[in-house]
Amino acid sequence: MELRKLEAKLFFEKVKAFFKEHWLEIVFGLILFYAVIILRQKQDVINRMIDEQQRTREANRQNIDQLTRQIEEEIVKRRKIEEDFQQMLKEIQDRHDKETEIILQQKEKEIKEMMLRFHNNPRAMADSLTETFGIRIVRE
Repeated sequence: MELRKLEAKLFFEKVKAFFKEHWLEIVFGLILFYAVIILRQKQDVINRMIDEQQRTREANRQNIDQLTRQIEEEIVKRRKIEEDFQQMLKEIQDRHDKETEIILQQKEKEIKEMMLRFHNNPRAMADSLTETFGIRIVRE
């Protein structure tokens, strides 16, 4: 048993002597090992971040494309609505102009008929104009 203790003590003395003699190489080796592990992990993290950035960029590009298409569709719809509105406005204006022309022709016709009917009687013509058109005639 004593021999075993002596062998263990001798072994630890050899290890201690080895560490005293080569401590600088061991420290540099551990630092190098640590640096390789850390750099590898950092590179993995950097690669994951780059991949995530690329995925985000692609998703943003797709969103922008979709929004651009929606805006273009809305512009086309708006132009169509504006064209329809202008067409309807033109039709209404044309109809109004025609109806106004018809009304003016009817009034002109009625006035001519009154002038022929009341050719010799201006007072009767004035009373008739007041009743028909709401034109008030002032008498002196």
